[in-house]
Amino acid sequence: MLYTTMTVKGKELRLRLNANMTVQVEKQIGRNPINALIGIGNGEIPKLNDLLIMLWGALQPLNRGYTINKVWDLYDDFVSEGKSINDLIEIIMEVLKVSGFIKEEEIDEEDDSEEKNG
Repeated sequence: MLYTTMTVKGKELRLRLNANMTVQVEKQIGRNPINALIGIGNGEIPKLNDLLIMLWGALQPLNRGYTINKVWDLYDDFVSEGKSINDLIEIIMEVLKVSGFIKEEEIDEEDDSEEKNG
């Protein structure tokens, strides 16, 4: 099974969205996870709530005991280690890749397009 990792306070967490958790995340944020991130290309920052719900969903298949309150604490620990919301966005993007939402080539094509237009 494909997954990506996130390390917080020395603990490595495996992250992946399966079908069940994707549906749960969609119910919570009211849209597909891709749509929550679509504005990044225009310089918009997604809502922290949406990102943390995606992180919560990605933790469920391969880690035990992560309630949304524990995910908030996890994010606070993540930030206290010098990380930022942008670092979390990168992790969520990796989760979406390993979970079959986007292909690496699609990311590369967007980067090439931005370089040509920017």
